Amino acid sequence: MPCEQLTRRRFLKGGGCAVLTMTSLGFAPGAVVPIHAAAGSGSGPERTYPLPSADGVTIDRGALGPTTIGRGTKIDNLVQIAHNVNIGEHCLLVSQSGVAGSTRIGRHCAIGAAAQILGHLEIADHVQISSCTTISHSIRKPGTYTGLYPSSDNASWARYTAWVRHLDSLADRVRTLEKERKK
Repeated sequence: MPCEQLTRRRFLKGGGCAVLTMTSLGFAPGAVVPIHAAAGSGSGPERTYPLPSADGVTIDRGALGPTTIGRGTKIDNLVQIAHNVNIGEHCLLVSQSGVAGSTRIGRHCAIGAAAQILGHLEIADHVQISSCTTISHSIRKPGTYTGLYPSSDNASWARYTAWVRHLDSLADRVRTLEKERKK
């Protein structure tokens, strides 16, 4: 289904006070020298239906292609949707959530309050992201995802994160060693 250009008049029809930005910050990490630039040459935000939104929603203009919002998607207050984001049909984005640039969100997804999705990721259909969760990797399977770490200095945080990823295998190794020790 082709998308129509989202105009300020039609966007605000739902009663929300939204901002459709004319430029956004682009980042090209694959360039010889990483480029940070105002990205205004792409097309503006697009929609597949009249978009109801709440107050303080910001949807950035696409830098490399359109920013799209699927039919039936609801957007709560103070949500930030960055450039080139594609949100599928019948999603819900709750207050103060944010989606970084060039992320694709599948259909029937719910993004909890203050949840953050980092850029250039893909989120499968039927995914629920709990409040205050930060998604830093693509999600390929439907389900509910939650993550909250206490803050710490970056080096410690990186070390703790690596440990947590290996806890299951470490627990299995400990169980095996304990069984061998009892013999």
